[in-house]
Amino acid sequence: MDLNELLFQHQVALINANESHQVAFKECHFASVRYYAERIRQRRGELGVSQYRPLVETPAAGESNA
Repeated sequence: MDLNELLFQHQVALINANESHQVAFKECHFASVRYYAERIRQRRGELGVSQYRPLVETPAAGESNA
């Protein structure tokens, strides 16, 4: 499975988990979420693709935001 397909399946699993009202189904979908997250992590490592950058960057020690 390529990275785009893994990302797609991960999103589908997140949606399914969010929409599940029964605990057993929700747990099953979250197991899929964790599975795809791990596969994405592995595939990114194989491809040498970096992880997402944080949305808010924090200054390094000794730097200011001013």
